[in-house]
Amino acid sequence: MHMMNEFKLLRHQGFNNMTKETVDALMPLWLQNIKRPTLKAASYDRLESTINNHIPPALGSYAVTQLATETIQVELINKMQADALSYSSVKKAYDALNDFLRYLTARRTIMYNPMQLVSKPTKVNFETADVVPLSDEDVRKLIDGCRLEYKTKNRRYPMGEAFILILNTGMRMGEALALRWGDVDMEKGTLCINKNLILVKNRKDGEPNYILKVQNNPKTQSGVRIVRLNEAAKSAVPAPNRTAGQRILGRG
Repeated sequence: MHMMNEFKLLRHQGFNNMTKETVDALMPLWLQNIKRPTLKAASYDRLESTINNHIPPALGSYAVTQLATETIQVELINKMQADALSYSSVKKAYDALNDFLRYLTARRTIMYNPMQLVSKPTKVNFETADVVPLSDEDVRKLIDGCRLEYKTKNRRYPMGEAFILILNTGMRMGEALALRWGDVDMEKGTLCINKNLILVKNRKDGEPNYILKVQNNPKTQSGVRIVRLNEAAKSAVPAPNRTAGQRILGRG
């Protein structure tokens, strides 16, 4: 009788603690209806990939009311670490599941978020590869390769100058591909980086292929910046009347 009264009280408070809906059933609905409207296309693609690759395969058959801290810790987080996945992959899975379960808690679908006691992954527990910059010799080889010519004096790699421009400005590839002539001020010797070209899923046609999309603001506010061009960078900016130049920098 005591358990029945407790159950009635929980239902009166809005909890649906008897639901048998599984992670497999509810997480895609949360992803599509709650998260998608709040995220940029590339961010949504990454979140969807994280969820599809890691969370349902490990926990999908569990009812959301049956998920326990120990289950999540052992079958998802610890398993991913044991499989030598990167810190970034494990953290993304942790954050995605935590966000989902926080939502269910707020909706009173579950009584509490079991992620609260799951050990959050920290970088110290993961091996990290050192970033090794190009040596002076490698830089020279790269520049020479970008400027290779045929006997006709035509460039072997018409886009080679773009790589020299990237080398001397530190731009990301997507930032370089999104450049327009309006972003360049040769008199001041500056370049304005304010866009990013990204590859996202083509969801309009329902096909599993990808499309290129210009993202008008970079990932972080610090990504919007003015870069001063050194002489090597200036020489790599193509003249507007060159065919190759039109492919490197858009007309806008």
